[in-house]
Amino acid sequence: MRTRRSIALLATAGVLALGGTAAGAAAGPAKGPKSGNETANAQRCARFGSAIDALELTATRLENRIARVKERIAAAQLSPEKLARANAFVARLEARLAKRQAFIDRMEAKFAEKCA
Repeated sequence: MRTRRSIALLATAGVLALGGTAAGAAAGPAKGPKSGNETANAQRCARFGSAIDALELTATRLENRIARVKERIAAAQLSPEKLARANAFVARLEARLAKRQAFIDRMEAKFAEKCA
């Protein structure tokens, strides 16, 4: 019984596949390859733009975090060890921000080149 059902299912799928292909061919000429590529490129550019926006948001958050840490350093009387750790932390955040900004610049240049 299971074998018959699977054979019937495969036969039905084959008939529908052939019928769908024949119906598509009878309906008229298919769209040119550019129409699909334009849609795909528009979607890719939209995703690329939203990725750039997300990176800019993270860069803004890093800038805010650096400012908060610097305010805390200025406001507090820290021991030399804590001050050294805080300054090292700010330096790491600033290096991360510089890398992020460079990456954003590269992505914006690529976006202007590919999606203009």
